[in-house]
Amino acid sequence: MTVNFRHPLIPPDAPLEMPTQDLGRPFHDPSARPVHSSTVTILVRCLVFAFALATTGWLGFVFADWFKGGMLSWPEAVMIGLVMFTFFWISLSVAISFLGLFYRDRPAQGTRRPLTMAILLPVYGEPVEKLTSNLESMLRDLSQTRHAHQIALFVLSDTRDAAKVEAERAMIARLRAAMPTEAIHYRHRPQNADFKTGNIRDWVTRHGADYEAMLVLDADSQMSAEAMLRLADAMSEDPGAGLIQTIPRLIGSRTFFARMQQFSNLVSGSTLGRGLAIMSGTEANFWGHNAIIRTRAFAASAGLPRLKGRKPFGGVIMSHDFVEAALIRRAGWTVNFLPEAIESFEETPATIIEFVQRDRRWCQGNIQHLRLLTTRGLTWMNRFHMFQGAMAYIASVAWFALLVLWALLGVGSDALSIVYFTDAAPMFPKWPEMDIVSKVIVLGFVYGMLVAPKLIGALRLIKSDPGLAGFGGWGWFSTGFLTELGFSIAMAPMMMVQHMLAVGRALIGRDTGWAPKRQSRTSLSGLLRFHAVETMLGLLLTVGCVTGTVSLWIAPIAGCLLLAVPLSALGSLDMSGWRLLTTPQDGIATGSPTVGLATRKTPRTV
Repeated sequence: MTVNFRHPLIPPDAPLEMPTQDLGRPFHDPSARPVHSSTVTILVRCLVFAFALATTGWLGFVFADWFKGGMLSWPEAVMIGLVMFTFFWISLSVAISFLGLFYRDRPAQGTRRPLTMAILLPVYGEPVEKLTSNLESMLRDLSQTRHAHQIALFVLSDTRDAAKVEAERAMIARLRAAMPTEAIHYRHRPQNADFKTGNIRDWVTRHGADYEAMLVLDADSQMSAEAMLRLADAMSEDPGAGLIQTIPRLIGSRTFFARMQQFSNLVSGSTLGRGLAIMSGTEANFWGHNAIIRTRAFAASAGLPRLKGRKPFGGVIMSHDFVEAALIRRAGWTVNFLPEAIESFEETPATIIEFVQRDRRWCQGNIQHLRLLTTRGLTWMNRFHMFQGAMAYIASVAWFALLVLWALLGVGSDALSIVYFTDAAPMFPKWPEMDIVSKVIVLGFVYGMLVAPKLIGALRLIKSDPGLAGFGGWGWFSTGFLTELGFSIAMAPMMMVQHMLAVGRALIGRDTGWAPKRQSRTSLSGLLRFHAVETMLGLLLTVGCVTGTVSLWIAPIAGCLLLAVPLSALGSLDMSGWRLLTTPQDGIATGSPTVGLATRKTPRTV
């Protein structure tokens, strides 16, 4: 049977110029409208940072008071500095999470003016079966939902393997045969120059003039028609919007680690995202996918240069999304978060090893941002987004330094001016002139701040769904909450070491590169090799505790590091069908229909 397609496999070129930006000069797009942060947004930011600085300053004062009795020694001063540096980011996340309780969803307005929108799916050797199911579900959902927008799909392949390229072409043929009225296009680049950045830029310069907006996805993205059209409506409604980013939820989790991530993402991540939306205002961030971008704004302002110097700090800008958002805002366009589009999904790495491998690339890209903080014309909020992204990894180096200092000073010796631990009470530090009640209060405050974002997120969920039906009820929610909390605490030392290693790899110039996703090996030998550093460090600390050269105060951390391999193996356990760590997204398998699963459909205005 011959199928007559309305649309060519690749449409005629509609070139759009995308000049490379000069990071040393400010730039304003003449097409953008003047925009400034509102007074409310500025006030909110001041309150958030004031809280973080006040709590951090108070904790530093308490530590300094513990050491009183003369001038601070250099170990004491360094310890106080590390405590304040690491605690600031904890306080900031608490303040932003609390802010998320006050976010109010904006009602959908419906289509004000139809947009011509391209859905862009960059692929790089991902499994074709998963791509097919995801695309088919999204396209069918769109075809069954009334709207006035003109939408086309572009699969933009950078795949290197010839057999996989043929499989992608066959996938497109099947999709076009199944839905001949839909505009489904496919393009394969002979060379994947500049990775995903170059892939998107190639499309913009070849076809961008025909489309007002582009909805950028990842290979594992999945969005309902409601979410996609809500983004299109929001951009149609706001002519000054350059980029609108959803806050994706996690789906498709089967392993224990992935289900833990999915649970945590919904409990604390969604609340944190809402708080970030309030604080960011029109200077939000871009996470590289599940976002709509005004094509001409992107072309005019977000052409990324190659950085001078050797990799990893030179060359292609790896974490391009943060920088693109900052440049779009620099040009005068707004960049906003849209938490209301809740049927926006992505997958999470299935195992701890896969998670760490992805983090290594993110770490390299985020540290590279430190070079870009001096880019002319950026708003201070966009600079902060980039700085905070780098600190997410560099803070682990500070935590490790604090651990080493605590271990060395904790036992004490004649060469040191302070002694914190004694044989009589090896598990508790002996602070100068500090009563036990104050110690417990301060310790409780620190641990309370660490878990506060999770508690705040749980409070918001309970308020919105008192019965917690989507989590299987109160019993399963409580069990899942405690399980996720316990596993996160146990995993924290391991992730501290892995982040420290990732920072080290970047600093010595070891380029992580950009490779297609690989399934990690979870054999015992593979786990032992991957977690060798954590295991050896845990063994050394344990021997130190046993011999008395390291305080027993470090024993819990040593134990968690020793358990790196068992924890990683546990994280790989297949939990398909288990009720533990249940979330509402469990009904959304990869490639399944997404219509109405997260929210009830509301009538659309055409």
